[in-house]
Amino acid sequence: MRSRLEIIYTILEICTEASRKTHIMYEAKLSYVQLMQYLNWLIETNLIAVENDNYVTTPKGIILIENLSQSSYGTSSGLLLKLVRSERAIPSEEELQNMRKGIQGFLELRNIVSSKWTGHPTTLEEIRRSRDRGT
Repeated sequence: MRSRLEIIYTILEICTEASRKTHIMYEAKLSYVQLMQYLNWLIETNLIAVENDNYVTTPKGIILIENLSQSSYGTSSGLLLKLVRSERAIPSEEELQNMRKGIQGFLELRNIVSSKWTGHPTTLEEIRRSRDRGT
């Protein structure tokens, strides 16, 4: 029995070439009801698009296929993790730059606060200190 993720992966591969429902159904070995459930979900998550009554894997879906085929995920949980990560919108270069600035600002603020902190050390700080002392 195949997992849902294996079926999703199969459908995405089939649709790398524009395909009609019947072709996908037979190639993926699904009933019509099952196929429609998967196609609706894949369309909602922007992994497949409909073009002239054909289903086509989107660039986001192709990225997912490539990532999954380059990696060996022996479990459904590994595939699920990859699928969940791929569902996030791919940020533009400008958004990535803004994220980097935000992260850098956070790290600078953390360093300032850490250097001026006079209260009790956190558990993490205690662990770091004990490692530095070699104990």
